[in-house]
Amino acid sequence: MIFKLFGAIVFAVFFAGCQSDGGPTEALPYSGMQRQMLLVEGSKDTVILGTNKNGAKIDESPEMEVLLDYDYWVDVHKVTCGEFKSVIDESVVENRIDCGPDSLPVVNVTFFDAVLFANEKSKTENLDTVYEYSSAEFDKDGRCVNLAGLSFHLNRKGFRLPTEAEWVKVASQKDKCLDCFEREKEYVNDYKGIFKNEVMINYAGASSTNDVDERIIKGGASSSLYSRGGTYPVSPSTYDDYIGFRLAIGVIPDAAFLDQGGKIVNSPVKVVSSVLKLWDYTKTSKVKLVFKNEATGNLNYIDYDNESKVVELVDSVPAYHPDISPDGSKVAYCTGIEGLDRKSQVYVRNLDDGNSGIVKLDVESAAIPRWNVLENGDTVITYVTGAGNNSSENSFKSMSTWQVPFANGKFGKPVKLFDGSYHGGVSEDGRLAVTGAKILRANVNGKETVWYNGEQSCNVSLSRDFSKRTSFLDFHSATGEKFVGDKYKVHEILFVADSTGKLIQYVKAPYGYAFDHPEWVTGRVNQNIVATFTNSDGAHSKIVLVHLPDSSITYLVEGDELWHPSLWVRESASSSSSESVMKNVLLDEDSAGFYVKDNEFQEAHWSYKMELVWTYWDSADVVILGSSRPQHGIIPALFSDQFSVVNLASAHGCMHSSYYMALNYVLPHYKKLKYIIIEIALDRLWLTKQNSFFNLRSQNIKGYVYDANHDFWKSGIPEGLKEMTHEVPKVSSYAANLTGRGAMPLNSCGNWRSSVYAERDTAWLDTGRVRLEETLLYLTEIIELAGQKGIKVIGVEMPQNPNYKNVNAYGKYGLRNSDAPEIIEQIESLAKKYSNFTFFDQHKMGKHDYLKGMNYDDDHLCRAGAEQITHRLDSLLKTLD
Repeated sequence: MIFKLFGAIVFAVFFAGCQSDGGPTEALPYSGMQRQMLLVEGSKDTVILGTNKNGAKIDESPEMEVLLDYDYWVDVHKVTCGEFKSVIDESVVENRIDCGPDSLPVVNVTFFDAVLFANEKSKTENLDTVYEYSSAEFDKDGRCVNLAGLSFHLNRKGFRLPTEAEWVKVASQKDKCLDCFEREKEYVNDYKGIFKNEVMINYAGASSTNDVDERIIKGGASSSLYSRGGTYPVSPSTYDDYIGFRLAIGVIPDAAFLDQGGKIVNSPVKVVSSVLKLWDYTKTSKVKLVFKNEATGNLNYIDYDNESKVVELVDSVPAYHPDISPDGSKVAYCTGIEGLDRKSQVYVRNLDDGNSGIVKLDVESAAIPRWNVLENGDTVITYVTGAGNNSSENSFKSMSTWQVPFANGKFGKPVKLFDGSYHGGVSEDGRLAVTGAKILRANVNGKETVWYNGEQSCNVSLSRDFSKRTSFLDFHSATGEKFVGDKYKVHEILFVADSTGKLIQYVKAPYGYAFDHPEWVTGRVNQNIVATFTNSDGAHSKIVLVHLPDSSITYLVEGDELWHPSLWVRESASSSSSESVMKNVLLDEDSAGFYVKDNEFQEAHWSYKMELVWTYWDSADVVILGSSRPQHGIIPALFSDQFSVVNLASAHGCMHSSYYMALNYVLPHYKKLKYIIIEIALDRLWLTKQNSFFNLRSQNIKGYVYDANHDFWKSGIPEGLKEMTHEVPKVSSYAANLTGRGAMPLNSCGNWRSSVYAERDTAWLDTGRVRLEETLLYLTEIIELAGQKGIKVIGVEMPQNPNYKNVNAYGKYGLRNSDAPEIIEQIESLAKKYSNFTFFDQHKMGKHDYLKGMNYDDDHLCRAGAEQITHRLDSLLKTLD
């Protein structure tokens, strides 16, 4: 043991270049010397994140100074495959990942895999686990592709991923970090956000995810210190043969974060469940959450259909017990709190980023507002004059229950409903009202009664549907323990009673937590309750969704003190009125239009393309297929009015994905189709079916499977499919795919780099002729099938950096320049054989006229270049028309 500890100290001294001068040397915070870790001491020296270079990516600029004043340990080497397998064995993943030779760094693992490894490593060393989650999901190869409710706790001493700032502090001493800049990039702990031009102390990343849930990868060959990613965004479910990780240990005191708008946050509210996950319980993307952030004193608001960002609703008065209006546009709240006998006021405000639409109910005292839509359609707010202790009959009767209309942003005239404070809710027909604090009282058809044998209860909420169920909490009463069949702690059980007060269900909080503030979720699905969890210290640290059919619990939000949640779910959307769709087809709302599973980057892109498929199937006469090159480089809006164009090209698209879309969706359904513009991309023709999204991922996504099981609706598109596809939650920043008919022009223009290199094997044709034959066969079949319908096909080769010719590479993904003419000849022979096919080569072996200021990077055009190629395609179509 002494020898192992000494070994750790030797490593710390040897790597003194990564430390500050002086100070004690801390021992490794675990018992065994199974890993070689470097001690990095806190200091007043700053490290630099980001860069001020011209043309740098927006999320890699400006430079930001970071001071880390705490000690931490970090792995000297990346985690190896052998280490990974020794910890993540069959007890964690049923199908162990084949990550390669034991001595090499582990790759082809996800961010979630790294998190599981860190937690399991902490357990083996009797350390705290830094990461929490409610459930894990694995793919067929054993990779973890989702950790529901994932959150991290940087105040715990356990294994974790280093923060970006910690990684940069070590990697800044390039000669001391043994493998920071070798082939593999590395996951770090942070959400990806933006930088600010100021000094941050103990910076730990963004306070929440951006709209595509990006993670940061650092290091790797040919990478700069400020680089934060790869060619495409990296999500936590991304895996590749160049991404691995290393571990760190160390508590981060007073960790500071930046929100996605650049505001410094020290007590961040973390959104730990996406609208995609909530779909399982709500069947819509239109979900909103409001709650009291006791740490700031303000209400917080999350629109899950709008990037899931947390908006602070700043107010000059205390705000408690918020309740979202039936249409989801407003929130009512009060200045008093349940259980306290004091005067209170009720306000209503708009749910937006500004302080708009604030109105006050002009009465002496009003508390616990609850929205209702009456049987006659009027929208009203029910409130009570006081919300104090109701165990005394006299105290209870001194308070009363009222109802006030609310329309056009104004309150109407209040009307008294009952003597007594029924702040747990009043049914739409007024025949049932309930209340707690401290006993469960009810008013049934005008008659007062006490439920639950008069035992102590609180946090009462009446469901807003025909069932008239009541949820509540208690204090481990005899009645509750008899129903549960066991003893329990205060607020550990959430009870549900029927319209007569009879107990019909209970849900137990997980170990270490208790319920508080439960409220029924509003909207179309009335099988859910939203609540807070208090931890062992009594802090309201989580907001959760309780799904009653299976008693499951889903973490929604995490923070320091989160109170009084209100969750709104929109009523179902109307279906299509088009006469061209099939009527009377009952679609499965769990599968129809559900083209995304984990919101991974490719999934998100393709799910938006499927929205476009079902939006423009009856109007578009030109369809664009291919990868991100035509997606960014061909703009439908710039074609002449005689053409109706939709861009179905997508990031990572290849010839097989174009074939899959054409065969199953475009050719069978686009009745007005005249032209298909399909990218050929010679340097990517080695990408076969085995590399295609539709082979790798779509078979595990419900919407594509559902379509395939119904022969891709070739007998007719069912009514409501378009609406369901739009309704499924996706990344909102990709909305340009709809507003721009699928194009996402890149507005930042630069100059072609003079120094370039191919990222893939330039000699792939030597061993890849079978691959070439397969991809060209897909192209041939598209041409033939299109020809049978009188549709013309234009094969377009997008321009790339002309300087690739200086390194004998055709393009970014390889192929020797000397091999390209052979392939071009085969493509041109197709144009001779098929009269409906035209080859439109805009790369021209690098001898093109897409000049400086027309490119975004080495293989994508910016808007200026996109305008040029779009106008040329438009002119070509006119000659073929």
